[in-house]
Amino acid sequence: CSTASSVTGTVMFHGQPLAGGIVAFTPDAERGHRGRPIAVLIQSDGRFALPDNVPPGWYRVSLSDRAGAWTADGLHFPNHLRRPDQSGLIREVKAGQPHVLEFQIDWKR
Repeated sequence: CSTASSVTGTVMFHGQPLAGGIVAFTPDAERGHRGRPIAVLIQSDGRFALPDNVPPGWYRVSLSDRAGAWTADGLHFPNHLRRPDQSGLIREVKAGQPHVLEFQIDWKR
Protein backbone atom coordinates (compact mmCIF):
# COMPACT_ATOMS: atom_id res chain seq x y z
CA CYS A 1 0.00 0.00 0.00
CA SER A 2 1.55 3.32 -1.03
CA THR A 3 -0.04 5.14 1.90
CA ALA A 4 1.61 2.87 4.48
CA SER A 5 4.28 4.28 6.77
CA SER A 6 7.35 3.15 8.65
CA VAL A 7 7.52 3.49 12.43
CA THR A 8 10.73 3.11 14.42
CA GLY A 9 11.86 4.42 17.75
CA THR A 10 13.32 3.89 21.18
CA VAL A 11 11.96 3.24 24.65
CA MET A 12 13.91 4.75 27.54
CA PHE A 13 13.28 3.94 31.21
CA HIS A 14 14.87 6.33 33.73
CA GLY A 15 17.34 7.50 31.10
CA GLN A 16 18.44 4.02 30.06
CA PRO A 17 17.29 1.96 27.07
CA LEU A 18 14.58 -0.51 27.99
CA ALA A 19 16.40 -3.76 27.28
CA GLY A 20 13.70 -5.99 25.89
CA GLY A 21 9.94 -6.00 26.15
CA ILE A 22 7.11 -5.27 23.76
CA VAL A 23 5.70 -2.15 22.14
CA ALA A 24 2.18 -2.45 20.73
CA PHE A 25 0.22 -0.04 18.54
CA THR A 26 -3.54 -0.56 18.89
CA PRO A 27 -5.83 1.33 16.46
CA ASP A 28 -7.71 4.04 18.37
CA ALA A 29 -11.40 3.40 17.68
CA GLU A 30 -12.36 6.63 19.51
CA ARG A 31 -10.52 8.54 16.78
CA GLY A 32 -12.11 6.48 13.99
CA HIS A 33 -9.23 4.09 13.38
CA ARG A 34 -9.94 0.38 13.08
CA GLY A 35 -7.76 -2.64 12.50
CA ARG A 36 -5.54 -5.12 14.25
CA PRO A 37 -2.92 -4.23 16.85
CA ILE A 38 0.71 -4.32 15.74
CA ALA A 39 3.22 -5.54 18.34
CA VAL A 40 6.99 -5.95 18.09
CA LEU A 41 9.85 -6.77 20.43
CA ILE A 42 11.98 -4.02 21.92
CA GLN A 43 15.65 -4.80 21.25
CA SER A 44 18.34 -4.87 23.96
CA ASP A 45 19.33 -1.28 23.04
CA GLY A 46 15.76 -0.01 23.50
CA ARG A 47 15.03 0.28 19.77
CA PHE A 48 11.98 -1.06 17.96
CA ALA A 49 10.79 -1.14 14.37
CA LEU A 50 7.25 -1.86 13.25
CA PRO A 51 6.71 -3.58 9.89
CA ASP A 52 6.94 -1.22 6.90
CA ASN A 53 3.22 -1.51 6.17
CA VAL A 54 1.73 0.36 9.12
CA PRO A 55 -1.66 1.80 8.06
CA PRO A 56 -2.07 5.52 8.72
CA GLY A 57 -4.27 6.59 11.63
CA TRP A 58 -4.33 7.14 15.38
CA TYR A 59 -2.92 4.49 17.71
CA ARG A 60 -2.95 3.88 21.44
CA VAL A 61 0.53 2.65 22.39
CA SER A 62 1.28 0.19 25.16
CA LEU A 63 4.69 -0.79 26.49
CA SER A 64 5.85 -3.70 28.59
CA ASP A 65 9.22 -4.63 29.98
CA ARG A 66 10.91 -7.99 30.05
CA ALA A 67 9.71 -9.94 33.11
CA GLY A 68 11.67 -8.88 36.20
CA ALA A 69 13.93 -6.52 34.28
CA TRP A 70 13.47 -3.44 36.49
CA THR A 71 12.96 -4.66 40.04
CA ALA A 72 16.24 -3.34 41.52
CA ASP A 73 16.53 0.05 43.21
CA GLY A 74 12.77 0.35 43.66
CA LEU A 75 12.24 1.01 39.95
CA HIS A 76 9.27 -1.03 38.84
CA PHE A 77 7.89 -0.72 35.34
CA PRO A 78 4.44 0.93 35.59
CA ASN A 79 1.62 -1.55 35.06
CA HIS A 80 -0.70 1.00 33.42
CA LEU A 81 1.67 1.27 30.43
CA ARG A 82 0.97 -2.37 29.57
CA ARG A 83 -2.64 -1.53 28.58
CA PRO A 84 -3.47 0.59 25.54
CA ASP A 85 -6.62 1.89 27.24
CA GLN A 86 -4.65 3.09 30.30
CA SER A 87 -1.18 4.06 29.04
CA GLY A 88 -2.11 7.56 27.89
CA LEU A 89 0.32 7.14 24.99
CA ILE A 90 -1.39 8.16 21.74
CA ARG A 91 0.42 8.69 18.44
CA GLU A 92 -0.68 9.47 14.91
CA VAL A 93 0.87 7.65 11.96
CA LYS A 94 0.59 9.78 8.82
CA ALA A 95 0.37 8.29 5.36
CA GLY A 96 3.61 7.67 3.47
CA GLN A 97 5.92 9.20 6.09
CA PRO A 98 8.70 7.73 8.20
CA HIS A 99 8.05 8.15 11.93
CA VAL A 100 10.76 8.07 14.60
CA LEU A 101 9.24 8.00 18.09
CA GLU A 102 10.86 8.17 21.48
CA PHE A 103 9.13 7.10 24.66
CA GLN A 104 10.74 8.43 27.87
CA ILE A 105 9.41 6.64 30.96
CA ASP A 106 10.28 8.02 34.41
CA TRP A 107 8.22 6.37 37.12
CA LYS A 108 8.82 5.82 40.81
CA ARG A 109 6.48 4.11 43.17
